[in-house]
Amino acid sequence: MKTNAFLNNDTQKLEESLALFLKEFKPLFEDFFTSLCTKFDPTIEAHSAKEMAIALTQSLLNTQDAPLLYEKIFLALRQDHPSIDFVIQKSMVYVLEHSVIFAQTHSIPLNVELLCERLYQLIDSLALHANALSLQSDAVIDYTDVMGKMPSKAFQSDLSNDVLLSPRYEMMNIFQQMLVENQKNIYCLNLYEGIPISSEATVVEILDANVTFQMSPLQEIAMLLENQAFLVKNSYFPNHLKADIVHIAFKTNHVTLTNFRYVQSMPALQREGVRVYPSKTSNIALYQSDALYLNGILHDISTKGLSILSNEKEGLHAGEDVLLEFELQDEKDSINGKVVNIISYTNSFRYCIHIVPNEGISRMIANYIEQREKEITAKLQMELQKYA
Repeated sequence: MKTNAFLNNDTQKLEESLALFLKEFKPLFEDFFTSLCTKFDPTIEAHSAKEMAIALTQSLLNTQDAPLLYEKIFLALRQDHPSIDFVIQKSMVYVLEHSVIFAQTHSIPLNVELLCERLYQLIDSLALHANALSLQSDAVIDYTDVMGKMPSKAFQSDLSNDVLLSPRYEMMNIFQQMLVENQKNIYCLNLYEGIPISSEATVVEILDANVTFQMSPLQEIAMLLENQAFLVKNSYFPNHLKADIVHIAFKTNHVTLTNFRYVQSMPALQREGVRVYPSKTSNIALYQSDALYLNGILHDISTKGLSILSNEKEGLHAGEDVLLEFELQDEKDSINGKVVNIISYTNSFRYCIHIVPNEGISRMIANYIEQREKEITAKLQMELQKYA
């Protein structure tokens, strides 16, 4: 258990670290708070929001003595601005994220737990004033008396130490670092009719849990059509990421993503070659031991493998050798293969098969894939024109 001397020493170090941090961070925080405040409540004027931001930064070094801040919060609440509580809490998270990055960049010791407590104190102090105000009392506030009478909380102190250990918090910190360092080594990946669409992306803005990227128009339209976003792991992220799409702005080539989560694997990156969907329905027959085993349709094909969709399941297993017959370019072809996986859907099965074509069929498949790539890319470009 720490003694008072140790606690006082930790507090002193925090004060010194905060002073250095706020000296550099103050203009950035004022701009962030002002932008966030006016965005969520356009009735608040920018100069008023900035004054509140200045008061907040002053209060971070002393949460017990902030009459200027309280006065402005009271004013905002009296003018019925319910978004103030949200803006203040999010701005505190913003302070926490940037202070950690600042400490790491400048090799400054920072007690994150103590800083969280400091932010708690500030928000809780604001909660006391806000809830006292909700009692419609203009008298001098007796904090001890108010604590037991609050009918509702205008401010919810939902900052938690747990967030510091969560993957989501780690991801947002990494994105913030990439933004500060103007890093561009992150790649998006989408599939459109089997064709992988991948391009470089740059972080341009972070707001709460949303990250806005700048990327190629082709990537944007692929994301829109697939209705999901994938980011390939790099030197910053240990795993691939999947995210939900918030907004796509084709005029600026900006895509805003949220709800980032790690995915352990990305099958599209494990393929040996490009796998395309056929341009028209192609029936395919699967034989085993010279007997017809099942009928289906060709789902996709590459130079190394293909998959079959069928509603038939008669006990075929991975590892078994098969013979395939199908038409790809108006002529029937036969290929030997081995079943590598069987995927079960609600009313059908997909048989994934590694193929061993002869030289002639291999060349034919390669030419077909090249042709389909051009057709699919052209189709993607046509879709893009709808949003240009």
